[in-house]
Amino acid sequence: MSWIRDVGTRVLDRYFDAPASDTHEALSRASIYVADRVSAGLTDVGTGLQAECERILPDGSQGRVGQFAIATRAPDLLRAAYSGLSLWLCGSVPARVCEGCGRVFAVKDPRQRFHDPRCAQRARYRRFADRKEAT
Repeated sequence: MSWIRDVGTRVLDRYFDAPASDTHEALSRASIYVADRVSAGLTDVGTGLQAECERILPDGSQGRVGQFAIATRAPDLLRAAYSGLSLWLCGSVPARVCEGCGRVFAVKDPRQRFHDPRCAQRARYRRFADRKEAT
């Protein structure tokens, strides 16, 4: 494992003018390096507003009229991956995909599976209807 630390130190030493004086400085430099590299991968990535009615949901229905979501607009898969990595690195707001409609939402409770109570109710009704139809 020490060879990994040595290789990482050499990369950071090339990136900065002088070797780090202690562990805290080395970790600070590593953080700056990661932020810089990920930021470079985010070139031409933007965000925009997407109308929910543009989306086809996992159940085949269309999104609701009058609802909107923030959408990442990446020109290719690699930049979309950098966008996802940047959100994961920030980690301040956990996100999850709604089991009802496929919308990405900020999790308020670790048990939360749906983006809002109405979506949870629709999913419960669909399960009820499916069970009723199966009998």
